[in-house]
Amino acid sequence: MFDDTRINSSSSNKINNNFDKYYTLNGIRYRILVSGNQTQNSYSLIEANFPSGEEYEIPLHIRSREAVVVYVLEGEFVFVYNNETKKANQGMVLKFEIDLSLCYKKLNDNNEGKLLFLYIPAGFENFFKDLERLNVTNFKTFSDGDPILLQLLENNYGWRFIFD
Repeated sequence: MFDDTRINSSSSNKINNNFDKYYTLNGIRYRILVSGNQTQNSYSLIEANFPSGEEYEIPLHIRSREAVVVYVLEGEFVFVYNNETKKANQGMVLKFEIDLSLCYKKLNDNNEGKLLFLYIPAGFENFFKDLERLNVTNFKTFSDGDPILLQLLENNYGWRFIFD
């Protein structure tokens, strides 16, 4: 069951930080705003920027280590969580517990989308750093390519991707 809340916000509210580093996966740009080493590993905060042009999708996966709170900053998305579908747009907050399946995608290819992820506890932010170090820029590397790399990353981060 979804736990969602609507928060009123204006687009003029920006997060000020010194993090200019972006990590790109499947055309989606991720930016680590707060890492676990800043919070004694209690949480991390990641911004995801979905470009216009197509409906970008994050494949079905199960997380075994962290709950995730997602805030929709811009755009329209659809989330499938434990076989329940929920559309979400600007101002919505959704909470996803561990050990349940999740996938999501940005809708409306004419608009950009932006999500803010709060991972509790921290640790998953390092996934993006590892992908960059391994030169992985597309989920197809996992689904079509290197099952050993996929298994190593899944074991390291407690995620399991489910590819058709």
